[in-house]
Amino acid sequence: MNRTELYLKRSVVAKRDGEEIINRIRKNVQWMEHSKVLDVGCGPGNVTHDLLLPMLPDSTEIFGIDKSFEVIQYANERYGKKSKMTFRQMDIALDTSALAEYNEYFDYIFSFYCFHFILDARSALKNIYKLLKPGGEFLFTFIVSGNYQELHDRISNTQRWGTYISKYNETFLFLPENQRKDFEDVIGNVGFEVIDIYVEPKEYSFPLAVVPEFAFSHFPYQIPENLKDEFALSIMDTIKEMEFHCIEEGKEYFCCKYEMLFAHIKKPM
Repeated sequence: MNRTELYLKRSVVAKRDGEEIINRIRKNVQWMEHSKVLDVGCGPGNVTHDLLLPMLPDSTEIFGIDKSFEVIQYANERYGKKSKMTFRQMDIALDTSALAEYNEYFDYIFSFYCFHFILDARSALKNIYKLLKPGGEFLFTFIVSGNYQELHDRISNTQRWGTYISKYNETFLFLPENQRKDFEDVIGNVGFEVIDIYVEPKEYSFPLAVVPEFAFSHFPYQIPENLKDEFALSIMDTIKEMEFHCIEEGKEYFCCKYEMLFAHIKKPM
């Protein structure tokens, strides 16, 4: 099973939270016919296809971008034959020239659980601002904190695993509570108007045995193949040591607690 297939298998949290957000969005946004819609960080296209597509008018043209070639290849093979869905490999923070052809092209832009992988949020927001038509809206969610961060910090500080996963902190944007006002200021400085923004606590119980698969498929760990079983055991042991586990009906779970930021912002007319 390759990483994309493993991601799809273990993306239950993203799907659950995505469905919840979509239901909220559906009540608050008036969709225009013949709209152009972009999904930033679309991954393998399952959320674009399964959640966004059914919500939008049939006349909508949908684009998805992701910086990973592997997931874009999967999205095109799996969903690209649908005439109104197009997937391209792009980095929203870095590929300024490639994005230029879509300046003021989109009516709506979405991003679900992608921004925590974008360290240069200012550049990403600037590019999204350029891509939106005047009056266009950007709706996005990402994780700003969680006990998985504490779990990672503990493991990355061990002599055994630090070399392989220390770069994780260089690829993941966490927003402690004292930095969230700064993020809102960045949104305003880029030029956006804030319609709604909030942070809410979330939690999900993963069967302990599947946590390593979730980690390998969702985070940029560079664990050698011959050490993956040992690393998996270390993850599960550390969860227990930190008392992040719980037992339900005789089965062990990782009680994952995190905070999700949701923002609905708009480019002025």
